Amino acid sequence: MKKHRNTVDTDPLARWMDQVVDQWPDRRAPVGLTAQVMSRVRAAGRQPWYRRPWHAWPVIYQRLGLAMLTLLFWGSSYQMSLWLQPDRWREPMGASESPLAQWLHLGEALALAFRAVWKVVVDMGNPYLWMLAGALGLFWISSLGLGTVVWRLARGRD
Repeated sequence: MKKHRNTVDTDPLARWMDQVVDQWPDRRAPVGLTAQVMSRVRAAGRQPWYRRPWHAWPVIYQRLGLAMLTLLFWGSSYQMSLWLQPDRWREPMGASESPLAQWLHLGEALALAFRAVWKVVVDMGNPYLWMLAGALGLFWISSLGLGTVVWRLARGRD
């Protein structure tokens, strides 16, 4: 029999539990369990790459997906900077500017987005706003958990 803990343990309750557990017979797996597990493993291996978890995707697709998300974030941040500064709408973007200047505008847009989020966080001195933010965070976390449970039940997983 396998020992479940260190045998040098000085706790009398732990020693007694080890003795009781060691007296139990080994349990055998049900007859069809191995075949069922192996069939599920084979079925999971036959799934296309986009149906697998993101960390199991091929590295090239992970990098492409990350690059696309980064570009989407940068583009939306830049667009937000244009909305927050309407005087820039009048000058055509890139008409007389070098590519370096365009990248600097993108950096300014990211900095502006960060400053806007930081200002909202710092200015939330009202306790009702903090309670609202906390409630929204809890709602998001509980929705994530409930969605996971419902998805697993719908897929027939335990």
